[in-house]
Order: sequence, then C-alpha cells, then structure tokens
Amino acid sequence: MPEFKTVQQYYAQAGQKPLSNDSADRQFALKFPDDLPVYKFVSDQLNIFDIIPFKVTNEAHPFVANGRVVTDGETVDDIFMYYEHRVNKRGDAVLCNRMMYGTACPICEERQRKMDALKAKGDKKPWENEEVKAMKPKARIMANVIDYRNREKGIQVLAGSEFVIRQGVLNGAKVNRGDEEDKNSQFIDQGQTFTLEVYDAATKANKLTEHLYFASPTNGFGIEVECVPDKYDEHDYAKPIRFSLRARKQQYTRDIVDKSYDLPAFLVHRTYDEVKKLFYGIADSEEPEIQTNANIGIETKAVTPVEKVTEPVTEPVTKVVTESTTKLPTKLTTELPKVAEVKLCKHGYRIGLDFETKAECSDCLDENTKEYSECRKVRRTIQSL
Repeated sequence: MPEFKTVQQYYAQAGQKPLSNDSADRQFALKFPDDLPVYKFVSDQLNIFDIIPFKVTNEAHPFVANGRVVTDGETVDDIFMYYEHRVNKRGDAVLCNRMMYGTACPICEERQRKMDALKAKGDKKPWENEEVKAMKPKARIMANVIDYRNREKGIQVLAGSEFVIRQGVLNGAKVNRGDEEDKNSQFIDQGQTFTLEVYDAATKANKLTEHLYFASPTNGFGIEVECVPDKYDEHDYAKPIRFSLRARKQQYTRDIVDKSYDLPAFLVHRTYDEVKKLFYGIADSEEPEIQTNANIGIETKAVTPVEKVTEPVTEPVTKVVTESTTKLPTKLTTELPKVAEVKLCKHGYRIGLDFETKAECSDCLDENTKEYSECRKVRRTIQSL
C-alpha cells in the first residue's frame, strides 16, 4: 500500500523539553467551525486515539509559504505546529507572523524594545522580566485524531500545547535499539521509523533520535495518554502525565487522509497593523507611545508582510525529496550542507546561514544579543548577494 512523506522532521526542536501544563484558554489565533468535532483529554479513563495525517496543500501552511514543501499530494503533516501571542488578560491570541512566516511581528519588536530598555538600566537578565516573558511566542499544535472509544464520531481535532502534546507523543514514540527493555523496540518490525536531529543540552551537541512513525495510515500505532485532574488559572482540566504507543487493532486505507481536516485553514491571519492594534488596544487614528533608550537604535516602522518568504521558521531539513514515493523510507534523516570556513555560534550553528532556523535563536535574542545581531547582519549580507 503506498505511503506518504511526513514533514515531522521540519518541526525538530532543539532539546527534549519537559512536559508542562496545558492551557484551557480560548484560542483566537484559530477559528473553528461551530460544528467541528473537538477532542479533549479526560482524566477518569485512559485516552486512546490514532493520529491521522492530512495532505499539505494549503498555501497558509508555513512550509508551503516558505517554499520548503511542494504541494504534490504526497507530503503529509501529522502534528501541525503554530505560534501565537496572548495579547491581553482575557486570553485573546494572535499568530506570530515572525515565527510562522518570517515577516515582521509588532509584539516581537515590542519585546525586543523592552529588553533593550532593561539592559540600558543594567538588567543583565532582561529575558526573565515578567512582561518580556509574557510577550514570547508560544508553540501550539493541532492534530486530526480518531478516538478509540468513539469511532462513530469519525475524525476529531485535538488542540493544545506543543510542549505537552507533540513532545509527549514524540517521547512516547522514541526507540532505543540498544536497550533490551525498551518497549518500542518490539514494534520496529511492525512499522517504519523516522529520525529527528535535535540539540542535546547535556552534551551541547546535535544528535539523532529515532521514533516509530505512529501516524502512518496503513501501518501506524495508537497513542495512549494518561491524565490526572488539575487546575490552571482556576479552570479544571486533564493534565497529561504519560504518553506511550500501542498496537492498533485496525489500520486504515490510504485515502483516510482525504477525510482529514486541513488544519492550516483554521488559522486566523492578521496583518502587521491588525496585530499592532489588537496588542496596543488603539484605534485606527492612534499610534502607540513607545518609550526607548536614546542610545539604542530601534526600527519602529511597520513592515508590510509579504506573501511568500524563503526564510524557514523551524529546524530545517536541508535536503528534501519531492518526487512521489510508494513507501515511507525506513529512516528520514537530515543532511547538513558542507560549507567551508563558516563561523559557528555558541550553540554550534552557522552564523548567518542558520539565522532564525533553530529553537536556540530565540534564546540568543534574549541572552546573547551581540552574536544575534552579528548573525542577522551576516544573513542580510548573504541575501543581498
């Protein structure tokens, strides 16, 4: 049975982050139809579901907009990741255009202005300021799922925290071939695997992690999620504490992906000026009053977003197979291009060439602004060639 290419390799994050609390806040960066079936975790029984891929064909998908994925109908996404900013205490949210599409974001600009002002006052760790942390874009996910206990509902949409759900699923699907007691090793012969290149904070080096391809329509695995009751901001919710795989009782036909929801279609896109008005709470005739340090040069002019950019938004895969395939490869690995005489940053990435393509880039923006500025300058020089 023919298979697809998965884009999960593009989402590879630097470091395996610990599980954190998921928020029950409303998500105004998304707009769900009133009749959309939404899947929610429960704590009184084990959550068991299959993740069903969807074809990447929508121009709103960041990988399509950035020219990294060809909409050939043979490439699928499994756990769709997007970035949002919360803009007020009520919980209203907007997409982060910088992280999603590489265009200007007024909230990210204000965050940088705030850090610059704090640094000018002698603050050596401005990224720990509560206002600064509140303006950092948060990673969220959506996925098409089928509930084992309610198959009659068909495909439902799961939404939540990237660190909780996506990282939890990936950790639950990890394979350790060298460990005889590794539960997932028994599934290797039953399905395919793929690899992600991640940054290991302990060794300060990149490493490849292998995972079972859980979302294969015809040869995948079920997801088990154990939750406990908890509260977040006075709201009751089911907190995931464990993710694992299980053998499916039934597989699907290849055309199940045609029934999946096109998840990028639920994104609410706003222009630079629209985001600015929501963030500052201003009318059309008003401009926000911005306080900056006179010795710090800051660009405050609005930048008109472009329709298509080439700047990647997450961990890149520098070699992408675009021809049609009949079976998912046993391993999907990343191949780094050979570049001679390039300067590396403190994280081991290429200054200029890897600008804003790694998860650590956000950390450098906070903690290592001098090298971040150098990286951005080199990047602009490369783009002008």
